[in-house]
Amino acid sequence: MLSIIGLSLLLAVQLRAAQELKPTEIYQRILPSLVSLEVENGAGEKFVGAGFLALTNDVAVTSWHVVADARKVFAKFSDGKVVEVPGFLDRNEKSDLVLLRLSSESRPRTQSNPASPPIGTRVYALGSPKGYDFSITDGLVSQTHEVSGVQELQISCPISGGNSGGPLVNEMGEVIGIVSWTKSDAQSLSFAIPVALALELNPNHKVQTWDELNDSKKGTLAVRTTQKESSAYSVSK
Repeated sequence: MLSIIGLSLLLAVQLRAAQELKPTEIYQRILPSLVSLEVENGAGEKFVGAGFLALTNDVAVTSWHVVADARKVFAKFSDGKVVEVPGFLDRNEKSDLVLLRLSSESRPRTQSNPASPPIGTRVYALGSPKGYDFSITDGLVSQTHEVSGVQELQISCPISGGNSGGPLVNEMGEVIGIVSWTKSDAQSLSFAIPVALALELNPNHKVQTWDELNDSKKGTLAVRTTQKESSAYSVSK
């Protein structure tokens, strides 16, 4: 006969298995909350990144470096709807995160899990790699590392320019991280910021517009180094 502890463990495993979703189900769950970000900076250069709705139904999370020098930002949903992003609400440059205010838009938001995922957890990264919007890749949480004073998730998901700011999702369809950067001289060696850090940002702050940001001359992301490669995708004019 199974012991009480053994039975409890068995039930826990069965419950988790019942909660796990197929990749197709994960994609369909996250898709309504996923945005492709179209960013134009003061020099007229255009970039593509990704983001997702969280905290409230009109606030998107993305990587700070995607919009750090933005003059104009638009968010595109998978149904083709495009809305203006007039500015941001809160940011943490050290953890490379920012909350964006979406103009006149309310859609389902993602569910987040701030707990540290076990090494080996199957994960899925969604975003706009090389401008191919609303794409999904899979991999594992390979390890955790402290990078520039921030504890980051090392992941084996294939990541390309345009994935920055997109959600990293576990097998229950919960966001556990924000895709941030990939190492340029390695294969499948990428990093995501734990979603717990995004949940610390305040969505109730007053919107700071992109003009105000550029006027303040604080739009530089200092944590990037030659050992990192931003995964925001540059679009030719």
